[in-house]
Amino acid sequence: MSDMIDVGSGPAVVLIPGIQGRWEWMWPAVDALERHCRVISFSLAESRGVDPTRGFDAYLDQIEEVMTHAGLADA
Repeated sequence: MSDMIDVGSGPAVVLIPGIQGRWEWMWPAVDALERHCRVISFSLAESRGVDPTRGFDAYLDQIEEVMTHAGLADA
């Protein structure tokens, strides 16, 4: 996934962006967290062109896809 980042080591934290939708806006938080844990983040579905009529399910599918790509069963 080109819009996913995976940095740090230790317990995994999946950091979901806020309303702005882009993980890059959370870089200070990613930078601070990666000193203590593994941080996986990504840009939200709308920025990837996902069908907005799917509603919240599009976000849930995206989180599952990110976790699978990162090799995580839980976080």
